[in-house]
Amino acid sequence: MKYIKVTNTAQEVNRLKLEKLGFSTKRDDETSIGQFGSGIKFAPIAAIRKGIDFIFAGADAKGSYTLRYITKDDEGVSSIFYKYDDYEKPSSFTAEAGTLSWENDFQIYREVVANAMDEAKISGTDWDISIVDVDEIIPVDGEFSVYLSATESLLEIHDNFDSYFSVNREPIFEVSKISRIYPSIDGTLRVYCKGVLVYSAQQRVDRNGGELMHSLFDYEFDDLSLNEERTVSSEWDMNGRILYALSNLSDKKMVSDVLDFFIEETHSHDQYYETAQIPAYLFSNGKDVQWKNVFDEKYKDGVIIRKDKSSINLVATARSKGYEPVFVDHDGIEKFLSTAGIKTFENIFGEAFIYDYEMGYSKYPKLKQAIDIVSNIFPMFAKVTDAIGVVHDIDEDGSILGLTTSVRLNDEDSEMTKIILISSEHINSSTINSLIGTLIHEWDHYTSFISDGDMNGRMFRELADDKIGYLVYELWCHRINSENNR
Repeated sequence: MKYIKVTNTAQEVNRLKLEKLGFSTKRDDETSIGQFGSGIKFAPIAAIRKGIDFIFAGADAKGSYTLRYITKDDEGVSSIFYKYDDYEKPSSFTAEAGTLSWENDFQIYREVVANAMDEAKISGTDWDISIVDVDEIIPVDGEFSVYLSATESLLEIHDNFDSYFSVNREPIFEVSKISRIYPSIDGTLRVYCKGVLVYSAQQRVDRNGGELMHSLFDYEFDDLSLNEERTVSSEWDMNGRILYALSNLSDKKMVSDVLDFFIEETHSHDQYYETAQIPAYLFSNGKDVQWKNVFDEKYKDGVIIRKDKSSINLVATARSKGYEPVFVDHDGIEKFLSTAGIKTFENIFGEAFIYDYEMGYSKYPKLKQAIDIVSNIFPMFAKVTDAIGVVHDIDEDGSILGLTTSVRLNDEDSEMTKIILISSEHINSSTINSLIGTLIHEWDHYTSFISDGDMNGRMFRELADDKIGYLVYELWCHRINSENNR
């Protein structure tokens, strides 16, 4: 029978450290990936449940030892026992310990390899992994080893080592000492932390279902926050780091390839993690001058225009000013390129230019009444009423009730002016209460410069807007009634 042997240099490893839950020599070591002390306790139990032998071999002050995990009935409970060469002792674990979080063979393999990597890093020594026969399972002076049954599934992981560990991989770009980009192994997303796979497209499918997400690259971030299962604890934080890594690309060829993908391969954007799963508001870190330089070389006099906001008039306007439209179909890409210093139509002419809007609201008595009510309750609001207008056909499903944006009211050389636009569809179909809520919502944007964020944030805000609009309207009615009764 064959075993996978994982070994690191160690004169002594106290056997109690293997038994006691929560004991970790790496608690505050930022160079190691394991700091909880639980993985090396749950991994052997998970292995037993899968019929995989899990054996330690080492030495401590009591002498050399081999430690196997076995299950025995303990008063009707299937329990874990520690089986040494010459004695057994019960543990505090049942055979079901960790069932909810320790589910697959990679977790078992990863725990053993990651621990060996950590110990080697901390001690400045070596570690090794090999395939051995069963008769080689013996303590060796100066070594601490873990042996796993070489099952078909574990050998598949072993034979595709680089898919799960980055230690042998060469980055194609180093963002910093703790952030690296690799060529994608198979075109799907992989993210490593300190040499170990902590997020992948396959893991995402296993957890949430759906299709495998492709990726432009594989990534490694040594400062990711992880949970006890050695997986990413905050996907939002990971997404931000991916965007930061891309924004800091200084390799001209890589920047050119990514630009080609962003601009030319639009049919694939809904299949790639970087453009489908990372929220648009995170596309805001682009800053390296290389992005602008490469763009200017590839697209002479180019200006970015969103496809869904394009029109014949908008394209004609851009060309009349000496710009050549370069179309993108993703609002996040537009923001990313904009913050990299690349010209966008919105930056030049203001976002409101792309909408069919009119300033003023005298033709809309319902909106005028809502504005008067808000100004009555909040006198400061009266200072922004000249910046309110009406926008037509802003979206297909009528979900956008209003927006706060900027525009150059005269020409491209004039100063940007902030304006509040209320949807004409919203004015025609909604109550005074709802219009009041929308006005206050956009007033918040106007004064705070803070956007809605993601769709969940916007939906939450709209619930609050409805309540605010109702309360303001009721307060205004009460005030009017009080004045009339004097």
